[in-house]
Amino acid sequence: MFNFEGRTRIHTVPGVTCSLVLYVAYLALVFDRTASFLDRSSSTVTENIHSNVWSSEADGFNWTEKNFTMAVGVQNYHTKEFKNNDAYVEWEVHV
Repeated sequence: MFNFEGRTRIHTVPGVTCSLVLYVAYLALVFDRTASFLDRSSSTVTENIHSNVWSSEADGFNWTEKNFTMAVGVQNYHTKEFKNNDAYVEWEVHV
């Protein structure tokens, strides 16, 4: 353990100032992240597109053959109301 003239710590004004600034910055970051987590305002929507994933037609998955259907709904987190915004929703109907 470090020991200089019987003291284990040597405090300086620049060292204390730097430590206080770092502690305040850290606490501000923790507060900001906690507030956005509790407010649920940091939602992120991503889109991933993979082109030419299958090396041949035989390796692919035939959606029609498996009679696959899928439905997706987007819901407001706070009000639980389903969203139906024509600017973002594209309807496709196949018969």
